[in-house]
Amino acid sequence: MSQISGTPDLRLGEALGPYRLESVLGEGAIGVVFGARRENDGTVVALKVMKKLLSRNDVYRRRFVREARVAQDVRHPHLVPVLDVGEARGYHYLAGAFVEGGTLENRIEAEGPLALEECIRLAAEIASGLDTLHQRGIVHRDVKPSNVMLGRSGGASLTDFGLAKGPAYTVLTQPGQVMGTLDYIAPELIRGEQSGAPADVYALGCVVHECVAGTPPFADRRLFEIAVAHLEAEPPDLAWRPDVPPALAEVVRVAMAKDPEARYPSAGDLGRAARAAASPSATRSATRHASPSRSSAASSPARCASARARGRRARTSRRRAIATFAPRAPSSSARWPRRCARCRARTRRAGTRSACARCSAGRSSAPTATAC
Repeated sequence: MSQISGTPDLRLGEALGPYRLESVLGEGAIGVVFGARRENDGTVVALKVMKKLLSRNDVYRRRFVREARVAQDVRHPHLVPVLDVGEARGYHYLAGAFVEGGTLENRIEAEGPLALEECIRLAAEIASGLDTLHQRGIVHRDVKPSNVMLGRSGGASLTDFGLAKGPAYTVLTQPGQVMGTLDYIAPELIRGEQSGAPADVYALGCVVHECVAGTPPFADRRLFEIAVAHLEAEPPDLAWRPDVPPALAEVVRVAMAKDPEARYPSAGDLGRAARAAASPSATRSATRHASPSRSSAASSPARCASARARGRRARTSRRRAIATFAPRAPSSSARWPRRCARCRARTRRAGTRSACARCSAGRSSAPTATAC
């Protein structure tokens, strides 16, 4: 029997309430997920157990209980249902349906860019689940590949509503705090604005990009630069895959629009647009205009291996389950902080692209900058 980090009192083979712990499926910011078996009938479940230290924090404890309540309130083929919730031995837990196929993140890490047809199908299935949440007034707020479970048949189910927000659920973040995962976070959340369904649409656009490219949209950038890219940069071009029609790249671009009003009105609209973009006519057009020197993702193992390596490096260096930070309030005369090329400090832009206001002015009375 081995000890598990985050849940030091629990060991594989021991019982937690009515469940026998059999394996460790994963670990997140809030809890550890075990493969477990209900002893009275042998049902196999995914048992999410809140970490011992966090269980003493009222905010995290309430968030964990809320996740169970959200999941129990909503039923949909592409949402992982919660079967049971309880507390035993000082641990809060919830038991969800066990999905054997692993996560979408595991799949992309192992295989790199996915086949075009699968990208479209996954986008439509995730969008369908999100539409159901949004119709109930619930915003997921953490849509990402590691929260998408894949069944044996390949069907996608969205899980982990720990950050979900709706009219029946108390907002548990501090003022000015942003909750989400930085690779998939919408610009308005970085600006400190209210979270809504458009933020989930943006995150789904990032997920579709990752399915097609093998990495998140801005995975090659540093932590601070990713936030700036979400605010200012267009999604990276997908033209290196000749089997991707220009219409699908446009779907990703619209889903990741900086202005929430410019995105698709719903996740379902994104899914339908993706299906239309991958229609036979669109695919034939993409093939006709593709450069003959390029090969498809399926026939380019070197490109796939490179994408997998980039994704592994990005995830290893930035294992950030939740990004929490307080951005500065924007003003009419200020831009998002940039890095100064001369003093290596970050400050607001002041009429020059190469140096901060402090360096340009050359006097101590100039606006200050925060050292890197």
